[in-house]
Amino acid sequence: MFLSSFAYSNVNVPETIAGFESATSSLACEIDYYFMDSHNYSDTDDTSVFYDYLSSRIKASKPYDLIVLSDDEALVFGMQYKDDLFADIPILFLGVNNTTRGRNAAEQENVVGLLEVPDYQSNIDLMRTLFPERKELYIIIDNSTTGQAEYREIVKLATANTDFHFHTINTASYLQSDLAAIIATIGDDGIILYLDFTGDRSKTYYTFTSATEFLAANAPDVPIFRVNSANAGHGIFGGISYSNEHSGYLAGVIAVELLGGADPDTFALGTGHVTTPYFDRRQLDKFGIKVRDLPADSIIYNEHEDFFYFYRTHHLMVNLVLVSIALLILLIIILFFFNRRSEKLRNEDFLTKVPNRNWITQRIDHEIQKRLDGRNNRFGIVMIDIDNFKRINDTLGHAVGDELLIGFASRLKTVTSDSFTIARIGGDEFIGLMKNADKEKLEAKCVEIEAIMKAPFSLSTGELKITTSMGGAVCPDDTENPNRIMAYADAAMYEIKLHGKNGHALYKPEYKANLEKLK
Repeated sequence: MFLSSFAYSNVNVPETIAGFESATSSLACEIDYYFMDSHNYSDTDDTSVFYDYLSSRIKASKPYDLIVLSDDEALVFGMQYKDDLFADIPILFLGVNNTTRGRNAAEQENVVGLLEVPDYQSNIDLMRTLFPERKELYIIIDNSTTGQAEYREIVKLATANTDFHFHTINTASYLQSDLAAIIATIGDDGIILYLDFTGDRSKTYYTFTSATEFLAANAPDVPIFRVNSANAGHGIFGGISYSNEHSGYLAGVIAVELLGGADPDTFALGTGHVTTPYFDRRQLDKFGIKVRDLPADSIIYNEHEDFFYFYRTHHLMVNLVLVSIALLILLIIILFFFNRRSEKLRNEDFLTKVPNRNWITQRIDHEIQKRLDGRNNRFGIVMIDIDNFKRINDTLGHAVGDELLIGFASRLKTVTSDSFTIARIGGDEFIGLMKNADKEKLEAKCVEIEAIMKAPFSLSTGELKITTSMGGAVCPDDTENPNRIMAYADAAMYEIKLHGKNGHALYKPEYKANLEKLK
C-alpha cells in the first residue's frame, strides 16, 4: 500500500510515484494507492473520517506485505495507527521534512525510511556567487507541516550565514492583497527563497503554479530560488532542487529488498541530499547570468535552440571531420526517437497501452486551471471500475486478470474521441475526461460504455461476462470548485457500489454524504 499525504493533483506526487514505480516495475506485485489530500483536509475530523475509510478498505482486502508512507502527514497518520492498522507489516517512509519525527519513526521496530533533506546551504552559497550584491534574503513559508519543518532549518541557516539578512514571510499571516503589497516592496538588493506557499490568511488555496506566478508577478525584478523543481518555468529563477522522482526511486529500491525478505531494522535512515541543479533560461537572461557560472550538470528549462547552444553542447563533434558530422546527425536521429519513446513510456500504461495516470492528470489539470483562470469551459469526469475484479484475480489468476484489463481497455478505446479521452489510473480503475460536457452527454457516454461491455470477454480460461460501476460529475453543474470534481464523480460511483454495483450514476446533491465517507 502506498499512502500519500497529498492529492494526486499535487505536482510532487506523480513524480514521486513515477520514481517508485520505475524501481519496482520488475516485481510481480499490486500497489494500492491512497491519497490523504492534507492540503484540503487536515483537521481532526478529516483524519478520523480518513481512518474509517482506510480501515474498512484494509479489512476488505488481502493483508499487505509493505506499507509506504509518503511525506510528513502520511507518516504522522501511519505512526499514530501503526499498531491498529499496520501491525507486524514493514513500513517504509519517504519525503519527510521533520527530521525529529523521521528519526523517531525509524527507531521503531519494523520501520525504515528516507528523510527529505533539501540542500539549503548549497542554494545560499549559489546565491552568494551569482548575486553578490543582494544580501536581503526573503523566505516564503506557510503553516503547513512541511513549511514549519523547513522554517526550523532556515533558523539554523541564518546563524551560519551572517552576511545575509534573513526575513521570513509566512503567507498564512496575510490576506492576498497585503501579501502582494509586502512582496512588492522587496528591492533590488533582495532574493526570494520560496519554500512553501499553499494558502493565505483567507484560506485561499494556491497550486504550485499559481503560487509561483503570484510571487513572480509581484516581485518581477527579484530572483526567486526554489529547492523543488516541480513548478519550474513559471517565474522561478532556479536552484539546487530536491528530486522527488529520484527519492521515489530510492524508496522503490528499498521496497524491492523488503519484499524480498530483507529485515527493515538492518537499514539505516536515509539522510543524504538527493538533488539536481535546475534553472530557467529566460530568468538567466533576465538577470544576466551565464550558463558557465552555474553548477555542473545543471538542467536548463526553456533553453535557446540556437547555434550557440548547439555549439556549447556538441562542440567536440562540431570540430570533427565530415564523418563525425554524419555520426552527429545519426546521434540526433537516435536521440529524437529515444525521446519520443520515453515520452510514450511516461504517458502510456505498460499493460493496456492506453494513457496512464500521469497523462490524464495533466489534461485534467489543464481543464482545472482554465476554470481557475476564469474561463467558462465545462468538463466532466467518469470514474469506471470493473465489478468484482479482485475476485476474478483471486479465482482465475493474475494472468487472466491482466487479459481482462487489456480487453476492457481495448473496448474503452472504441468510445474515445477528440472530446472524450480515457486512461487507466491503477488496478481495475479507469477514468474518462469529457470536454464541453453536460449531464446529457455524460449520461450517453456511460450508456455507451455499458453497451460495449455486455458481450463476454474471450480469455484463455474461456468466456467471461462482467459488469461495471461508473460515476460521473460535471463542472460547474455539480460543483464550482474544479479541484473537487473527481471527488464528486467518486461519490456517484460509490452510490452505485452501495446498491449492488452494475450500473452508473451522475452526481446528485443527495450523494453529498458519500463525499464525507470517501475523504
